[in-house]
Amino acid sequence: QDEANDDPEGGGLIIYKKQAPRDWGFVDYNSLDQVPRLRAYLNDSDRVVVPHRRNRVVVFNSNLFHETQTPRFRPGYTNRRINLTFLFGRRCGGGANEA
Repeated sequence: QDEANDDPEGGGLIIYKKQAPRDWGFVDYNSLDQVPRLRAYLNDSDRVVVPHRRNRVVVFNSNLFHETQTPRFRPGYTNRRINLTFLFGRRCGGGANEA
């Protein structure tokens, strides 16, 4: 329920309008050790903020950097936020062994 979200303008997704460089591998952009490097890289990027709404679908090029906003939902099982992610294809035409 939308009422379960204590931050109606948050709890959703931030999509940056900057893609991961072709030469960056999975660990280069999916590791906590890389957060300072990522923040510096994305510092000048435009972004789209998509607040959480129930039954909302967001479809975008997953090579764009994106992050989940901090969820602030009421306690209780029925108030939980559910997130499903579906990926398809290969990043930048990468090989099948790419993580």
